[in-house]
Amino acid sequence: SSLAQVEKRASMHGMHRCCLRKQEPPDRSIAGLKIPFALLCLWPAAAFAVRVSNDSQLELFDDVRETELWLVAVTAMVPLAISVVIAFLSICLCCIQKPRLRQWLLHSEILISLALIFSGTLTLALFGNWPSDFQVIAMRVIVDVYGMAIIHAAAASWLYFCEGVDLFSCTTQTQCTAFENDSDEGGHGTVSTN
Repeated sequence: SSLAQVEKRASMHGMHRCCLRKQEPPDRSIAGLKIPFALLCLWPAAAFAVRVSNDSQLELFDDVRETELWLVAVTAMVPLAISVVIAFLSICLCCIQKPRLRQWLLHSEILISLALIFSGTLTLALFGNWPSDFQVIAMRVIVDVYGMAIIHAAAASWLYFCEGVDLFSCTTQTQCTAFENDSDEGGHGTVSTN
């Protein structure tokens, strides 16, 4: 009986710790920091696309290799370009004031991070069979997309843990708040689902 109470309290304490999320005010400086990094990462992907479109060596490639080159160029440029646009939009005051837009920003950070990880992994898997001049640019693209994936994952983490933006709904934050209120009132940390 006492062991069950200890386990219940430990479980509640663990839930309390996992739910600790701050309610910092929205910070536009994070979006402001992403803009120059995203622009710096976008130019190698754009240079790669220009190189693919203007290179006379492409006539020597088979259709599969040419498709690989274009696939890598597009999968790198699209998420990077979208991240620049979203970073500019997230500086706007309307994005700061509306919780639904903050939630969409959190979703976009996660999706862009996953898209950039996919792009870097795809490039890493394909670039070994390319000529050396394409490999040099591909290496820079790999570094940039993985770096931006880390930046977007960190921004998503900031939104979720520091600003308290919910991923899907407000139920988890409400349960955590109810747990904290019950603990502060001298209860044993029972979670209310009201």
